[in-house]
Amino acid sequence: MKGPDHIQNHNIRLTVFDDAAATRRTTHSYERTLPQIRDMLLRTTAPTKAQLPWLKLARFGRVRTSRGSLRHNANVLSISGVELDFDGENVGFDDALAKLKKLKCRALAFTSPSHTNEKPRWRIMFPTSRELEPEIRRVLVGRVDGYFGGIFDRASFALSQSFYFGAALDNPNPDHRVAIVDGAFIDLQPDLDRFDVVTQRIVGHRRQHQNHMPASAAAHDPEMVAMMEEADAGKGLATDPDDYFPDDPDPELKIRVALSVIPSDDYEIWYRVGAAICDVLGEGGYAVFDEWSRDSSKYEPRECERKWRDCAKMRSIGAGTIFRYADQHNRGWRKLFRRVLNGEVVA
Repeated sequence: MKGPDHIQNHNIRLTVFDDAAATRRTTHSYERTLPQIRDMLLRTTAPTKAQLPWLKLARFGRVRTSRGSLRHNANVLSISGVELDFDGENVGFDDALAKLKKLKCRALAFTSPSHTNEKPRWRIMFPTSRELEPEIRRVLVGRVDGYFGGIFDRASFALSQSFYFGAALDNPNPDHRVAIVDGAFIDLQPDLDRFDVVTQRIVGHRRQHQNHMPASAAAHDPEMVAMMEEADAGKGLATDPDDYFPDDPDPELKIRVALSVIPSDDYEIWYRVGAAICDVLGEGGYAVFDEWSRDSSKYEPRECERKWRDCAKMRSIGAGTIFRYADQHNRGWRKLFRRVLNGEVVA
């Protein structure tokens, strides 16, 4: 007889947001087994990636940001699993799946909407045995990241980070795939704690080099990119000890608060900030970039999305650039961030 923890019976709490704005969600009675989640990912399609929904293994509350978004760290009530995002384009889906099987943990791996065989992008989600306190998520993500050698995007560490799922019909070579690996629940796998030391070493390496990574490719405006990277290289280093990533208690929220004091009208600042958001939050940071861009009278949705793709190709501009601009406009944003973290105000 199959018990309640069997892969066909174990229900996982999901939150599905309609879009990147995360103003609407589907949560009530929304529990699915891993095979049911696989089927949902396979059958979901949209004309473009931006029209696909977002998925999160967590329960969210009702507290909204000033923009009406429900997806922020302070609003996560519990987690039912962890998700990790790979956008490096140098590790194939089959290679990741082979390594995942050796981990012997229950998981679901799936390609992102922008994945192609030539430029692989994929994600892995690990359900937990039950709903857990949000604080445990960073530990579990760190252990998996350590096992894989630190290849996952830093946005994977953000508590409220959610991801597009399904197939984008405008992707000419999608090769959309979803695969399940059965095994122990990640929170009940005692052998994983041996990767805690590995994770600390990876975090230290990222902290030291996060603003000195070489550009992986030329963006849409190569001359401007070269100029901006030369200008910013080494200047995004934190002057405040709390500015380091990914150990910050809430990277996305901190960026949102910093952006609240930075105008988005200046093109070069807009471009640099976009690159910095992408560096820290990965693909999921587009919602943050788009929301901030809308404050400008120059905002054009298509141009914003096109420039975001260019930002994704830049690798030498980090979070320190955002904080430097925020400090130049109003250093009071740091005090505001700490008040938000302490629950004194709502972001």
